[in-house]
Amino acid sequence: MKKLSLSLFAMLLAVSTMFAQDAAGALRSANRAIDNFEVNGSTDTEKLQEAVTQLDVAMSDGAIASSYDFLMTKGKVYANILNAAVIKNSPLGATLGELPQVEAPGAQAAEAFMLAVSATDKKGKIKSAMRKLSDMQQNLSNGGLIALQNEDLATAMATLKAAGEVHNFLKEKGEESYYERIEDQEALARETYYGGLAALLMDDYEAAKPFYMKAQEMDYNDAGVYDGLFRIAQKEGNEEVAIAYLQEGREKFPDDNSLLFSEINYFLAKGELQVLLDRLKTAIDREPENEGLYTTLGSVYDKLYQDAFKEGDMELADQYFGEAKSYYEQTLDMNPKNATANYSLGALYYNKGANLSQELDALSEDLSREGTERYNEVTEIVNKEFEKALPYFVEAEKNDPNDTNILIALREMYARNGEYELSGEFKERYEKVVAGEEVESYFAQ
Repeated sequence: MKKLSLSLFAMLLAVSTMFAQDAAGALRSANRAIDNFEVNGSTDTEKLQEAVTQLDVAMSDGAIASSYDFLMTKGKVYANILNAAVIKNSPLGATLGELPQVEAPGAQAAEAFMLAVSATDKKGKIKSAMRKLSDMQQNLSNGGLIALQNEDLATAMATLKAAGEVHNFLKEKGEESYYERIEDQEALARETYYGGLAALLMDDYEAAKPFYMKAQEMDYNDAGVYDGLFRIAQKEGNEEVAIAYLQEGREKFPDDNSLLFSEINYFLAKGELQVLLDRLKTAIDREPENEGLYTTLGSVYDKLYQDAFKEGDMELADQYFGEAKSYYEQTLDMNPKNATANYSLGALYYNKGANLSQELDALSEDLSREGTERYNEVTEIVNKEFEKALPYFVEAEKNDPNDTNILIALREMYARNGEYELSGEFKERYEKVVAGEEVESYFAQ
């Protein structure tokens, strides 16, 4: 048994030695490949891929993977991939072949060089790693922004995060940072903000938060910082903090439209209609050609009309009705084919007819001559309001035949008018759209 155990131990030792030799050999191969890449003018991207492949083999040995030599080699390889990615987006990009498909090369290079500093106590080696970190800072900055422009959001976030980490690392070690050399005090804050923006565009609110908090701490002068903090706090369910950020941003950037629209959406969601009137009118003053603002303001007045009617304040209801009608009509003056405005104006008239028809129920019980006359009078008014609605629903259907609200409205209108064949037509169209089909316009044919 003892001999068997010794034999097994010897076999395992041999296998372990073989893997270590393979890993060491792979690291040497990776070094040769990256040296050849740099010597040959940094255009032979096949050497880059070879270096990446050999590094993956070398990583199989934990001791080698944590060594200074491995970390420096990995840093060099991935820093060159980052540099090549930056060149790819320049007029010189055509000189390069395909780049290795690796995740956030700039972030990986930065991490490797920083780990290399901790992996040795020799001043010369530390200085070499620090120099590599300093040399790659500009590429981290450019690479992160290029990735954001190319909508590679994960790479943008990781690369811009690494840019901030390298800056802090160099400062902690008493070294000058790239951002100090270029004497651009806002550059790091700007890239911090863009890192957060990349995260927010991915709906990664948790990752975005530290970027935005840091950008605010650095007093980055952009309204987007407060818009981002507002959205993050909303996502966290912290409404009090969210509105505080929004108010702070609006005070600091009173002319910024993004914050104004965030505020409008916030009050829309809260149903605070009176507050919305002022905000929407301000927005229209700034963007007088924005059709959506007019239809939104019309819908706010439409809701106020409905509320006033229910409360029995007919004077106020008529006032709000007129305002709603006016803003929908202003939209149609700009764009007669605006389906939302056409549908909304049709619905405004339809709902007015429906509201007025409630009086008919009470009048139907009054069989006196006066009651009958009033019943006929109200019936005529109600019918006229419904008649006004139909042309707007028809025009809306011409421009958006797959909108289910429009199809329902037409189905109900034709049923009310006793045109059951047409009502059935729009019932069928509604069912098709709900089932996922698309239909051509009935009226535009």
